[in-house]
Amino acid sequence: MDGRLGGRENMATIQDYQQRAAECLRLARGARSPTNKALLLEMAQTWVKLAEQAQAREIEAQPLLARFAEMGAAAVG
Repeated sequence: MDGRLGGRENMATIQDYQQRAAECLRLARGARSPTNKALLLEMAQTWVKLAEQAQAREIEAQPLLARFAEMGAAAVG
């Protein structure tokens, strides 16, 4: 199933974004340079936003997927 329609691939993408955000936070904690720390925190924030956007797309796609399923069941039945 296409990840853009809220399938398993999209869930993997959301988890990947969340893991990347966590990694940026981990690296920021150990950063010695204030500039590097700020950049890593900004990157983490961007990954979190991407995860939130992907999650919102998945939620929006659910009614669409339900309609497709109903159409498929009606065509078979």
